[in-house]
Amino acid sequence: MAKQYTQSTEKKDKTIDPRNFTVVNGKMRSLLSQHESRVKPRVKAARDIRFVPHVAPDMKAKGDLKQGDTYIPVRLVDSNIRRELPEILNYLTTPVRQLVFEPKGDFLPSRTAQQPLEREFTRVCRYENWVTPWLRAVDGAATHAIDAVRLDLDADMDGNFLVSHVGRENLIIDTDLEGGIESQEIIGQRVPLSGFELLELVQDGQFAKEVVDSILASSTSGSPTSADPMQDALNRIYDVYEFFFKTIEQGETFVYRCWHHKEATKYLKKPTRLFLGRRDMNKPLRGKDGIDDFAPFYEKEFPFFFLYYSESENTRIADIKSRVALDEATQEAASALLSGIVNGAVRSVPVYGSPERNNNPDPGAKPPKVISLKMEDGQFMDKPYRFFSKPGPDPILLAALNAVTTQNAGEQSNIDVATRNRKDSRKTATELKMASAESQELSSLSLALFSQTFLACYSRAYSIFRNRVITGRITVSDDVRFLIMAGRYTLRSAGDVDIVERKRILEKMLAFWPIYQQTAAASVFLRHMTSHAFPELSEELNGSLVSSGQDMQLIQQLAALVEQLSTGEDGELRPELDGMEEQLEALNEQVQGVLAGAAAPGGAQGGAPQQQQQEQFA
Repeated sequence: MAKQYTQSTEKKDKTIDPRNFTVVNGKMRSLLSQHESRVKPRVKAARDIRFVPHVAPDMKAKGDLKQGDTYIPVRLVDSNIRRELPEILNYLTTPVRQLVFEPKGDFLPSRTAQQPLEREFTRVCRYENWVTPWLRAVDGAATHAIDAVRLDLDADMDGNFLVSHVGRENLIIDTDLEGGIESQEIIGQRVPLSGFELLELVQDGQFAKEVVDSILASSTSGSPTSADPMQDALNRIYDVYEFFFKTIEQGETFVYRCWHHKEATKYLKKPTRLFLGRRDMNKPLRGKDGIDDFAPFYEKEFPFFFLYYSESENTRIADIKSRVALDEATQEAASALLSGIVNGAVRSVPVYGSPERNNNPDPGAKPPKVISLKMEDGQFMDKPYRFFSKPGPDPILLAALNAVTTQNAGEQSNIDVATRNRKDSRKTATELKMASAESQELSSLSLALFSQTFLACYSRAYSIFRNRVITGRITVSDDVRFLIMAGRYTLRSAGDVDIVERKRILEKMLAFWPIYQQTAAASVFLRHMTSHAFPELSEELNGSLVSSGQDMQLIQQLAALVEQLSTGEDGELRPELDGMEEQLEALNEQVQGVLAGAAAPGGAQGGAPQQQQQEQFA
């Protein structure tokens, strides 16, 4: 029985043995081979398509373009990608908090009691240039279908963590796998290092000296003509790879990390378990005076967080579509059409002349000669001439170009733009409004993909921050420490709450405002709508609304009092007020006008037509 259990355990644990360099090296080489042969060419091709280098001279040299013509690239892909970035930037920077902490249970006295924790965690997240890795990753995913950010332990940062951009050309993964990052057995990241940096890492005890010496020696042997081969080797940039792989030991999963150079026969740095600063609270380390510390918590998941440009039923990484793949054909068509229009216009500029032909030409006459004649003002010809130009570009080319770009706008979810650019008479206000709403919904889908990655990254970051606060490695205020120690929270991305959800609620409220504006609930509804539309100004604006409402109540009370004092028990005007009927009637009309204006949006303005008031909130 014991023997069977041992055999079963050994079989289960046979994933990747960190000590077996031969096996690990085989897997690393396989990934590097796939990366070199398949990924790197695609990365270069995608960038060439996006940025379209100046190719006219090469096309002329190959005979694909006439000498007098030009080729005008329409960088449609780049424009589409850049158009998406401001929305991501708004998602990142507009919220005043990084994550929303929703307490589990009722241990907090109010719904806002967790705000000190939200503010402190936001502070440690938003260090200098914290947005840059995310914008680069979004840009990379749009260009190459996927990209990634990475979370590392960094004791020099206030939160003891750092988020960095990886880059598609640096991300070494198996693109044939399905199921996302955690389905990967091994993941690598290319880290370009100079020879000087390699030696510095040797001096710091990070890299093996014999392996670095071997790398530098192989480099010097390749430049025998150099005056100082070793100096050249030190200045050269080497592709060094940091690999992460999962293994199972005694039924428990661990992530190992190692450093490798593809030409080395040993590790640059031997595999060690991945440690991101967290301590295992279930494994105390006892000193002489009791619990001194806790054992390191070794990570079970990779420190990478993938950004996917699109999602579909096909989960194979290699089949994920980028903006480049979606727009390549359209961009090529737009470039061809625009180049044709310009070349046609340029060809139509020169003026050509020829003598008037004889009505009875000689059948045996030679065809007319092409001569070089410079025409100048004031010249006279000894025979009649006619002048002409080549026809300009066909107007249908411009219509085709517009159709292509409009179609692309629709495919990119810029449905409102596509609708506005459509050349027909069917564009109604309702249609434009519906197109804009649909565009916003589709835009929300792309934000949802980003939100998943953003939340996963900073949830892990908060786990590191929380653990290091509890173990005394990060100092915070007493109230923040209490909230961390006592509370359990559901974490949500602040962008989802402060931007996406708020936008949806506001759109619904604007749609229902015409129903509520003539009811007793108008003021309450308007205050809520103001809070969603202008959260930073809502307190001041709603205070004005409350004040205005109180003023209206006072006016109503005064109007009732005037009416009571001016009429007798019979309902007729008191005798002492004879002759003041017109003044009292005018005063009553003014009061009713003010009250009617208060019932409309922006009621303090009074007197504005209902339609105009609605348009202010449309």
